[in-house]
Amino acid sequence: MADATYLVAACRDLIAACVAPSADSAARAQPQLDGLVYHRARALIDANLARPELDAEALRLALGVSRSTLYRVFKRFGGVAEHIRTRRLARARVARRPAD
Repeated sequence: MADATYLVAACRDLIAACVAPSADSAARAQPQLDGLVYHRARALIDANLARPELDAEALRLALGVSRSTLYRVFKRFGGVAEHIRTRRLARARVARRPAD
């Protein structure tokens, strides 16, 4: 259900790109597709932070996307490895907080 928003927008834009193919209609569909990949990747990363083998290649294989797609989606976050490292550090900070 969490993917529904991205799926609806992506399907709408992909159908439009198929009905009236153009570079513009394909470009409109890309952000929704990238958002869906990011949302799924973020869930996989958070679920597997403790696994030392979690890296860009493992994530790419689990998502079934190309390397270029994965790197494009995570470019604004400093890359896949940086995003995983940031999430691990955030989780570690939360775990180290003393209980009130």
